[in-house]
Amino acid sequence: MRATVLALVLLVAVAVMWCGQAVRKAERSTGNDLVGYLAATDALYAGQDPYHLPDRFPYIYPLFLAVVLRPLAALDVRAASVVWSALQWGCLLFILREARLRFGRREIAGAAAIAVIVAVFGDILQSEFLNGQVNLVVLALVVGSIRMADGRPVGAAALLGAAIAIKLTPALMLVYWIVRRRFALASLACAWAALFILLPWLLVGDRLWTLYGTYLREFIFARTTSGAPHQDEIFFSGYGFIGWLTGSPPGRAVVIAAAVAVVTIVVAWHWRLRTRSAEPSASPAWVYLAATPLLSPMSEVHHLTAALPLAAVTGLAGLPFAVLVWIGRFDRRGPWYFLAVVSLIVAGCMMIRRRSQDSV
Repeated sequence: MRATVLALVLLVAVAVMWCGQAVRKAERSTGNDLVGYLAATDALYAGQDPYHLPDRFPYIYPLFLAVVLRPLAALDVRAASVVWSALQWGCLLFILREARLRFGRREIAGAAAIAVIVAVFGDILQSEFLNGQVNLVVLALVVGSIRMADGRPVGAAALLGAAIAIKLTPALMLVYWIVRRRFALASLACAWAALFILLPWLLVGDRLWTLYGTYLREFIFARTTSGAPHQDEIFFSGYGFIGWLTGSPPGRAVVIAAAVAVVTIVVAWHWRLRTRSAEPSASPAWVYLAATPLLSPMSEVHHLTAALPLAAVTGLAGLPFAVLVWIGRFDRRGPWYFLAVVSLIVAGCMMIRRRSQDSV
């Protein structure tokens, strides 16, 4: 009981502190990512180009997010930041509500488990909240779709489609459903995603094709053409790791090959798991989610929120992840963040396989 009360007090204190920091950052002249989202929303509804806004963080997503943020854009920056922070915390608690951490024979759950995970992911979550990022919202949509897939497959597909329409990387979850032979759910999720992505046509008409042409050319294709060996930024991706090893831009072929290799390895593991044992209670979906940073054309610290569901079930086995992330804070050009993601995925795969064998 005392541990639960202490955990709740600490979570509330952290929430208030991060909310205050987010408000202060949003009120600066350059704002933060949330201010960029809201500026893109205002531009879209005013008939302007959301992808080319001066003095703002660039808007780098499909336009569905800009459409649905209209009510938030009607508020002043401070009020919008507070509402957005509350939404982020609601999503975080939803994601971690079933968290159970095992440390040897001891297991902790509820507020205490959530507090431990927030402490481990402190640097990652602080970046998410202070920048007003959308990753927790996207992650909550994906987690919700997985939890309701058996009882409400249409709703689950809609949630996954919305996540893909906000940020394209959750499309990896389509592969998860295909491996599970849930072809109808995967197909319906694609249909929902297409519908949501094309929804801005109701506002801008045929100009949508020009806007999306800009988005593909200046962000998607530009980010997958090559890269720099990440001299001045962190990296999670396989091709970033190759660039770090070789010290030279890997080129588009390596970018694509590295992404295909990640997907192939995850699918091969999942397929082997399904053919040799019963479907485990700890869903392999969390492994797919944790792998999404390895595919992203950008590497930002807050992208590691995708690893939250897997970290919530690995317990002490996920300790190397925490250690490597903290090392990465002091050596941002090193391979530590990439190795952290890989180590968590390996620990999660081993834990899921062990639990699936125990359940047979």
